[in-house]
Amino acid sequence: MGKSPVKKPKQVKSKTAKHRPNKVKKVKKRKGLFHVLLSEAVDLVEDIFD
Repeated sequence: MGKSPVKKPKQVKSKTAKHRPNKVKKVKKRKGLFHVLLSEAVDLVEDIFD
């Protein structure tokens, strides 16, 4: 029981290290999607205020 919690953090660390480049790519994609959503929201706000 004492060894399993020690192994889990190691697995998490290795997974995070491997997924770091993937996360960076996802962040870039999210920024693009977020930018599109922001532009759409701005258009809606402009339509409301017009």
